Amino acid sequence: MAIRGSADVSFFLVGGFDILGYQTQIEDAHEALLEESHTLGDAWREQSYVGVRQADFSQDGFYDDAVNANHDALSTGPGVSRVLCYGPAGTATGAPFTGYAGAMQIRYERIVSRAALHKARATYRGSGRVDEGKVLWTHKATTTSSTNSGPIDNTASTTGGGAGYFQLSAYASAVLSTSVLARVQHSSDNITYADLISFTAATAAPTAQRVETTAVVERYVRMAASYGGGAAPATAVMFVGFARY
Repeated sequence: MAIRGSADVSFFLVGGFDILGYQTQIEDAHEALLEESHTLGDAWREQSYVGVRQADFSQDGFYDDAVNANHDALSTGPGVSRVLCYGPAGTATGAPFTGYAGAMQIRYERIVSRAALHKARATYRGSGRVDEGKVLWTHKATTTSSTNSGPIDNTASTTGGGAGYFQLSAYASAVLSTSVLARVQHSSDNITYADLISFTAATAAPTAQRVETTAVVERYVRMAASYGGGAAPATAVMFVGFARY
């Protein structure tokens, strides 16, 4: 086990918005819902897990009203459910990340104080599953006409399926390149790869997707990206991760 600190937080993405650089604190709480299950004659209160979990998330940081900064990301968010991903432990392929299938934003606050920088705070309620996965492509730019990440070796295949996460925070298309196509691929031998998950082609940023699969996931997984409409390269700043079930 490695001890981690604030410098290890490698990305924080909400609906494709890259807002890591504005945050000073995030809180991610998961809870099991219980019901009192003691009956007449019991001397002590008993609790039973009802089989449902709940996740709550909050973020605190500085207020910034630049285009695609945290005010743009958060001010229209209350009542909207978006894909949320963050990485607490560095940028390496295979590093852990947390992904919310749906982060329902329930509140946005601007805090203005005397002799202090403006602050911004948002709170969310999990709407759907929260995944603990592995980074396939950390949040960074790719400019080649096609890109594959390094493989992650799970040592064995798994039968429970999984979920892929894709976040695109910036995209500048080149001549003939009209979209970025990201996929999660898998392989039994780290030689021949096949598509496991294909995300919908993205033509603009910011945008985010989460796609589930029920297929057997082979031992190795990687990210593959290319550009639609032509072979000319474009510039895409994106994140891709995968969580096995």
